[in-house]
Amino acid sequence: LSNLSSTPSNSPTASASPSSSPTSTSSSPSSSGQPSALPSVTSSPTVSPTEGMVINRRVWDPCYLDQVALSGAIVLLKDYSGNIIDETTTNDDGYYVFFSLPWSRYSVEVVYPE
Repeated sequence: LSNLSSTPSNSPTASASPSSSPTSTSSSPSSSGQPSALPSVTSSPTVSPTEGMVINRRVWDPCYLDQVALSGAIVLLKDYSGNIIDETTTNDDGYYVFFSLPWSRYSVEVVYPE
């Protein structure tokens, strides 16, 4: 992935701003008996979504005139040369996500289920 720094100018670009806000708070009482509003970490993620780039999009089913989410589709992430570098599957709402990507240009290919 180190060769991703030089990219052609006609490649699609995806970018996102990482978020550093906590996802949960602790409601256990502090020593003063008042609930604490400090963030509480209950588990350590295996991949931090705040390091690098995140691509998060939705896939629509092309078989419908209305927008219907496509679940179970395979999404291939490709670098600027067209090499597959990652793969995921859309969830029940049609969303896919790739976390912790080096800042670069990427394209995706959706493999529609039959």
